[in-house]
Amino acid sequence: QRAGVYALVGDRRRLLACRLARTGRWTLPGGGIDPDEQPDAALARELHEETGLELAQARLIGVPTAHWTGRAPDGVVEDFHAVQLLYRAEVLPGEPRVVEVGGSTVEAAWFTVEELLGLPITYVVRSGIEALGG
Repeated sequence: QRAGVYALVGDRRRLLACRLARTGRWTLPGGGIDPDEQPDAALARELHEETGLELAQARLIGVPTAHWTGRAPDGVVEDFHAVQLLYRAEVLPGEPRVVEVGGSTVEAAWFTVEELLGLPITYVVRSGIEALGG
């Protein structure tokens, strides 16, 4: 089981998304909460690592979960339950760019909801779009 935090940044006109290195799928900026880390601190850290943008404010809007069994990146078969804290977030002005070297994210960009729905996306993106009423 793993708890993570994700930032829904933007609106129906444009949403911030990140492309995962391992799968090429697009997700919302975010990731796992480190041991002894508070969720709000994890959100700010992950957002900065994956997009280079600074968190201005955030509000918890949902807690989507997912469960799957399959191979982890290291090849181990696992039974995985993800619990995601989904935040509606605002960022300080700037252009997205990945700042974490060797991390899970290889690209960050703005998309319309329609553009995102035409790409390979994760369930957390679908949860974010649903939260926007889409």
